[in-house]
Amino acid sequence: MADFINKNGNIPVAPPTPVAPANPVIPPVTNGSNVNTGKQYEVDNLAPEDLDIMWTRWKCLICNYTYEGSKPLKKCPRCGNEDPDKFEDAD
Repeated sequence: MADFINKNGNIPVAPPTPVAPANPVIPPVTNGSNVNTGKQYEVDNLAPEDLDIMWTRWKCLICNYTYEGSKPLKKCPRCGNEDPDKFEDAD
């Protein structure tokens, strides 16, 4: 016990542990790039109730790739098809 008593005769107390704020401020997400990876990203500002209305499914008739998303498909990511007549609604 004598090892823990300081020169003033008191038992030293550890400094208080910092506590995170109850409501941390999170900055809004905007278009840009990830600081860690450098990858570009785009923020989609659609409201959750709008997603059901704008969600689409398209199938490429050349390679059978099925696309699901809220933006129209202009080019098949698998085969590179850009002909709009070679896509059909997959719903």
